[in-house]
Amino acid sequence: MSAKAVAALLLSVAMASDAHTQSPPPRPVFGARTDLVYVTVTVQDAHGRIVPDLPDSAFEVREDGKPRDIEVFSHGADELVALDVALLLDTSGSMDAELQSAQRAALAVLLRIPRLRRSTVVSFDTDIRFWRADADPVALLPEILAARPVNGASAIRSALVAALDALIRDGSGRGALILLTDGVDYGSAVSETQLFRAIESANVAIYPIPFVPSNFTSVPNADLRRGPAARLGTGFPTTPDTLAARGFLTRMAETSGGRVILPTGHLESALDGLVEELSSQYVIGFTPAASQRGRAHRLDVRVSDRRLKLRHRERYVAR
Repeated sequence: MSAKAVAALLLSVAMASDAHTQSPPPRPVFGARTDLVYVTVTVQDAHGRIVPDLPDSAFEVREDGKPRDIEVFSHGADELVALDVALLLDTSGSMDAELQSAQRAALAVLLRIPRLRRSTVVSFDTDIRFWRADADPVALLPEILAARPVNGASAIRSALVAALDALIRDGSGRGALILLTDGVDYGSAVSETQLFRAIESANVAIYPIPFVPSNFTSVPNADLRRGPAARLGTGFPTTPDTLAARGFLTRMAETSGGRVILPTGHLESALDGLVEELSSQYVIGFTPAASQRGRAHRLDVRVSDRRLKLRHRERYVAR
């Protein structure tokens, strides 16, 4: 055999070996159908239990009050239901060391979500940090905590918009965002109006976990007062306004079709309910009416059994 033939044989063997060791990337459940609008729907009975196995014939979807044909229908039992999840951890100065167990539990939940196509871990304070998606999420915690500044800001709105953008970029049409925070924002360059516009532009359900530590660090350090937050003219809270923070988190969750997760008792039990919900949701895709980019539309999804309760985003912005 000639040297050239041997080289060609070795190259083909190497390529075959590489093909076996590298699995193809998971494909989005809805492929490249960017012309569709997707709505993720959670269905519960009168007792709050998840209803996971309704047929497509049970659903009706309306856009601005007008019925639309359902062109894509998928639910938790389908093997091809892809889900992109982002976990946001507030590491600002207002979140002290007692939060570490909650952060660890939230990171661990990423390992339990079935049919997870892609996960993203984001920590935020004065800065926003995206952590490598291929790592064991729980093992990231020491690195995440080491990167946090002393008494950093809490740019919640900016971090949310950055995470939403990452989720919908090459996404599957369905996403979830889990946010562990006290809900007190200071230092964001993003307004609340801009944030809610971004929420309405993405089929991403947001699940805030409100956490108010018992020992609140009230005053950011001097460097922060001279930094970006000071230039924005943002006031620093002296105590966490839990009522206003809870209202902000609730509005955000309801707008997106998600819900606030109250860690009463054990956070792990509350996260069990979240895993069940994400595993049992319905995804509906329909062709929207011709619309000007940036225009908002009302969404209404109904089921034939009026005793059931539905949760989904109620508006979307044409992209």
